This record gives sequence, structure tokens and C-alpha cells, in this order.
Amino acid sequence: MAGMTDGRGRLRARTRAAALLAAGAVMALGAAGCGSSDDGGSSGSGDAGGSGGKSLTMWTFKQSNVPGLEAAAAAWGRRTGNTLRVQVYTPDDAYATKVRAAANTRDLPDIVSAHSASEEWQFAAAGVLDDITDEFDQAWQDELYPSAVSATSLTEERIRASEANSSTSLAGLEPGHFYAVPYLSGSAGFVFARKSALRRAGVDVSKPPATYEEMVSAIEKTRASLGEAGGIATGLKIPQTGYYWLFRPMSFGFLGRADFLGRQGRDPSVAWNSPKSVETLSLYDRLTPLWVPGVLALGIDEADQKFADGSATWDVGGTYTLSFLLDQGMDLDDVMVFPVPPPAGGAYDQTKLAPAPLVSAGVASTSENRAEAIDFLRFLSSREGAMLFGEGANDIPATDLGDATASWNPALREMFAALSPPGEDVLDVNDFSADPGAGSGPVTAASADVLNKIVAGKATPQQAGDELAEMYEKAWAAQK
Repeated sequence: MAGMTDGRGRLRARTRAAALLAAGAVMALGAAGCGSSDDGGSSGSGDAGGSGGKSLTMWTFKQSNVPGLEAAAAAWGRRTGNTLRVQVYTPDDAYATKVRAAANTRDLPDIVSAHSASEEWQFAAAGVLDDITDEFDQAWQDELYPSAVSATSLTEERIRASEANSSTSLAGLEPGHFYAVPYLSGSAGFVFARKSALRRAGVDVSKPPATYEEMVSAIEKTRASLGEAGGIATGLKIPQTGYYWLFRPMSFGFLGRADFLGRQGRDPSVAWNSPKSVETLSLYDRLTPLWVPGVLALGIDEADQKFADGSATWDVGGTYTLSFLLDQGMDLDDVMVFPVPPPAGGAYDQTKLAPAPLVSAGVASTSENRAEAIDFLRFLSSREGAMLFGEGANDIPATDLGDATASWNPALREMFAALSPPGEDVLDVNDFSADPGAGSGPVTAASADVLNKIVAGKATPQQAGDELAEMYEKAWAAQK
């Protein structure tokens, strides 16, 4: 998975991609990770030290997940008498290299973390991870979000698509099988605001904006009161951020599922240059004067850092952004989080997002503690284990916790509340199946470039709509 690599960011960039894009489009972007650049570290969890229990090791590439994994491991250790040590290696490239080298020398840990629905299969194909289909039964799957489970079930289509490149071929794996269990999930489509700055500008911080227009009005107030520091940031140097993280959720809320998918498909009544679609482009254009200066040159980490250091009052990202902001020293109590709100008078009056799997863990093929490793992964998926992980990591587990998050901090709780099982009014940011080429064609990424023309003042909403309509018409005509 390539792309979205800036600053410290290959790790961070790659973990975001899983939350952003469909299977075909995932290769165009990355996804967020930890903000640290540790080249290795470890800590013990559990209290079974010399008690006769088994001693296991787990590797991860995401620094911010370590406190949550340790908390779950400690509780599991008290219950079983076993010990689990968590070790973190970054950046992403170094982690992948270490895993493959350890497989060659048979020096793998018991449990290996991997990017969901991509790297976990590559690790399995390389002999790193075991097939755990028999253990990962329906009762276990039912603990997790359905969208997280379905995305990590290997399909025949993915296997066939992988065979074009021998280095990434999954030909030796079985369709419908599982090689890892997702434990971190999330979604793009969230806006972050600094409460202290909002208060200085006279913006109400008791509740998030209920509509897109309310959000724009609040940004206008902070921009007028605080100058450039009152603006909104995101990493538009990678154009897909504006398209996937902000425009698509807003458009989905305005158009509704049928028209949203129809626009990506072949419905002329909602083509990109139809009045409905141009209206969504006009709504997006309302942010043009409100972006922080130089936003088109900002990478993902750079944009988040602007928000963290007070150079921006608003930031667009995903569930995974929160832990990075806290790593940058932000005060959790100063962060307001909410999903991109729907426009007034649109199809839906609230935004619901389907959680996608981001990080999974599987059992190493060389582990001598397979039963214990499976038992820990099952505990991590349980409500108790997932609660401990989510609270410790300040992130979203792959387990559906229902109303059990009432005690979580408001920012984390707000993100969790926006995530929902599949439904008519739920946007799966990974679903590009209505696009030409089912999201794997160049038109998907090119659409983001057109949106950046609006931000740059090089295209009006109508001009952008006409260009997009022509692009999609040609892409569909080229389909066999």
C-alpha cells in the first residue's frame, strides 16, 4: 500500500488508508498510525511472572495502541496466569521488514499485528500467520462490527486481483478464510475543534454543530475573530483527504444513499453536473476562504500538527486522529470531536459511519503457544478486553460495545456514537463499489484532484461538476 507518506508518516499514512478507501482504492492512499518513531520497545503485562503460566509476546507497529494492549493483557494475565509482553517497532517499513526477517529465522513472536484487509493476507501468504478460520467462529465474529469482519474475510476476487504481481500474490490462501482478527477499527469523516479557541471567538462549545451550515458559520466566526489561526486544516497535499474525509460524508448526508450511489454510477438525474450534485460542490466551496494558509501544501501530519500547536482551530481527519493529537501534547478536555454534519434539509439529519477494520492480529506460524494466543485474541474481542483497549489507546476497538462507553471521555464517546452497523443511512467510507471499476480505476483519485481546483480557486462548483461528469461518463463508457 503506497501513497500518503509525509514527515513521520508512512506508518501513520498507511493506517489511515484502511479507514478511507475501498479495496481497490486503498492502494492509492495510506492510513494513520502512531506519531512516534521508536525502533523498538517492550513492556510486560500480566502478573504471572514465575507462577507457571505461559509467557507470550505480541508485536505491533502502532505506538499509541500499546497502553490499551497492555491494559487488556494485564487483565487477561490475572485471569489465566499467563503473561503477554507487547513490543512496538516503527516506522512501518522497518516493522514489515522485521516481521519477514523473523519469519525466515523462525524468531517470530506469538502474536503479530498487521494492517487489516491487506497486510494480514500478505503476511499469511508469506507464511508468517496461521489460518485461524476454525477458531474464529460465528460466536466470536458476532462480538465485532459486521463491517470489520466482512472486510477481513478474504475473497476470491482479491486473490485473483493479487496474482498480477508475484510479490503480493495471495494465490496460496483460501477464499472465505480468516488469518487475523481485527482489534482496532474506525472511520474517516470527523472534524476536530479546539474548545479554548472557540470560546475566545464566542462559539458555543456545549454541543457540536448539528448541520454543515452551522459548522461553516462557526468556522467563519473563529476565522474573523482569530485570524489565520481560526481556520480549518487537513492534508490537502494529498487531495483524497478533502474528497474522502469531508466531501463524501457531507454529500452522502445531503443526497441520501440512492442519489449518492447514483452519482458515482450512471444515474443521469444526479450526474456530477446536475443541480443536486453542483449544490454539494457549492457547499464544499463555502470552506474555500476558511482553510488555513497553504493548506494545499500540507501533508496529513503537518495539518494535524497545525491544529495541535494552535495554528488552526479546526481539523479534518478520522477516529485515529485523536490519539495522534494527544501524542502531540493536546489536552483531551480541549478537544471537541464530531462527524462531518449533514447539510440542513438534506436526506439525513445525522451522520452515521460504518467502522472499518484498521489493525488486526494473528497467530504466528511458529508460535508454540497457539491456544494461549487464540485465547488472548478472543479476550481482546470481548467487551471487557475491548473496553480496556479503547480507553487505554484513546481509540475505537473493532468490538461493538453498545452503550458500554458511557464512562469514556466525551471526545472518544462522540466518535464511538457516530459509528453504526450497516444501514440505509450509514456511510461505509470503504465502499467505492458504485464507481467505475468498482473504485479501482483512476477516476476515483482524479475526482479528488478536481475538488482541489475549487480550493485553489481554479474552478467554480459548476465547472468542477462539468469536468467530473465528463470524466465519469468516459470512465463508464470504457467499462467492458
